[in-house]
Amino acid sequence: MLNNKYKEILKESVIDAIESLAFVQLIENTESLVLKLINETNRQTMLSVYQSVNNQYYLFILTISPKLLKDIIINIFGLDPDTPITPEMEKDTISELLNTIAGKFMRNITPETDIFQLGLPIPEKYPIDITSNNSINCIFESEDGENIILSFLEFAKK
Repeated sequence: MLNNKYKEILKESVIDAIESLAFVQLIENTESLVLKLINETNRQTMLSVYQSVNNQYYLFILTISPKLLKDIIINIFGLDPDTPITPEMEKDTISELLNTIAGKFMRNITPETDIFQLGLPIPEKYPIDITSNNSINCIFESEDGENIILSFLEFAKK
C-alpha cells in the first residue's frame, strides 16, 4: 500500500522535472478531477519500471493536455510559438518527462545501491482507478489552466 510520503515525493518529482526542463510553473489541483481530465483530447503515455532487487514492478502514467504539451515542447526545444509541433517532438518530450520524473522518484524511494530498469514509454489510453490502494494520482495545473496528471501504480511482488 502506498503512503502520503510517496505522494509528496511524487509531487516534488513532477514539479521539479517540469520546472527544470520546461520552465513551466505548476500548482497542485484537486484529485476529484482525475477521471474528468482523462478524455479524448488529453495525451496519455505509460512507462514501466522494474526493480530487480525485490522483483517489484511500477507504472508511471502521464496524462497531459495538448496545449500544455505544446507549451512544454516550445520551451524545451526553444521554439517560436508559431512553429509547428511534430509527432516526434511530442513523443521525445513525453519520453523525457516520464524518464526524468520516474528517475527522480525512484532515486528518492530506493537505496542508492538498488538498480531499477526503465521501460520504453508507450502512448495509449490507460484506465486509472482513483480508489485503488496501489496507486497515487497527482494533478497539477499550469498558469494557463492546463492540466497534467501523473499516476503511479505499484504492483505486488511476485
